[in-house]
Amino acid sequence: MIPQAFITGLPRSRTYWMSQYFDSHDGVKAYHELSMTAGSPENFAATMESAPCVIDVDVLLVVTDYNKRWPNAPLVYVERNLEDSLNATTAYLTSHGRKHDRKEVEASLIAGRDYYREYASITIPFLKLDERLSEIHEMFGIPYSKETHSTWACRNLSRPEIVVKRHLVEMWNTAQSQ
Repeated sequence: MIPQAFITGLPRSRTYWMSQYFDSHDGVKAYHELSMTAGSPENFAATMESAPCVIDVDVLLVVTDYNKRWPNAPLVYVERNLEDSLNATTAYLTSHGRKHDRKEVEASLIAGRDYYREYASITIPFLKLDERLSEIHEMFGIPYSKETHSTWACRNLSRPEIVVKRHLVEMWNTAQSQ
C-alpha cells in the first residue's frame, strides 16, 4: 500500500461514499474533508502520516499544500458534469437555507475542476466510478474485492451537510504564503 493518497471531485461526486468505502479496508484510514476538519496544516500533515495508508477524500484539496508535502502521492479526480454538480450543490444549499450566488458557486466549481484536471494522476468520469474502482485500488496498492465492492455499491451515502468554513480556507492560504 502507498502511504498517502488523495481523491477529489466536485461537490456531490460521491466523495463521502468513497471515504467510507476505503475506510472499511484493513490497514487503510480514509478521511472525508480532512483539510476542513484537521484544524491546522500541522494536524493535517500529522493525520496524513498516522497510519500505513491514509487517504484524504476531499473536495477542497485545492486549498491545501498536499502536492508539496507528498509530491508522489496519487490524486484521483472524479469528474462529474459541471452542470449536474452545480445544480446539485445549489439545490442542496437552497434546501438548507444557505444563501449563495449561483454564479459564484459556478466560478468556484470551474476553478476547482481546472486545477484537478491539471494535477490528477487519473481522472475518472462520475458515471464510470463503479466500473473503474478496481483501478483506484491498483493505484493505491489496496487489494480489490468484488464482494466488498458489491456490498458498498448499493449504499447511497451522502454527507448530511456541506460545510465550507471560510476561516479554514483562509488558514490554509495564510500558512502557504508564509
